[in-house]
Amino acid sequence: MDKVSVKTGDTPSGPVGTVTSSEVVVQAVVPGSDATLLRAGMTARVETPDGEEVEGRLVALGDDVPKNDAGDDKDAPVAPDGGSGGDASAPVPIRISVPSGKLTENADGSAKVTIEVGASDGDVLTVPIAALHTSADGQATVRVRRGTTVVRVSVEAGLSAEGRVEVTPSGDTLKAGDPVVVGR
Repeated sequence: MDKVSVKTGDTPSGPVGTVTSSEVVVQAVVPGSDATLLRAGMTARVETPDGEEVEGRLVALGDDVPKNDAGDDKDAPVAPDGGSGGDASAPVPIRISVPSGKLTENADGSAKVTIEVGASDGDVLTVPIAALHTSADGQATVRVRRGTTVVRVSVEAGLSAEGRVEVTPSGDTLKAGDPVVVGR
């Protein structure tokens, strides 16, 4: 408490005090499928519409975000699985702490939050996500056109972003520029 407006024994009829924190927090929600990749302590980049960019830390997600800070619907319950209620795409609340003195001009404004969950080492081979097929046993394959025939190539799937997925083929059976079959 920075300032107390009542004395011991008084009957409060309004605010009883003021609490000031130097912590700036950014509250957001992410799809449940993305929340599974996040952990407290991860670095988050926060960018305001006017271009100000600061680095913060993910301090809470799912059940660890106080219920009254979970977003616009302050009374919405958060499911025990982090807010998804079993639906992997359901929103999960997150909370990011930004160093004091940062973003104070943009309080109650919008911001873009980026949390890097992984990165590829150098150049990688990618295919459209729609070209990747996964069998019941978890084996990933890509169909490649070789002349007039189509062959299946076993691959190991890696990171995905912007509609593409990193693949590592078994041996030299898939190379950059090979035509892959999408969506059949």
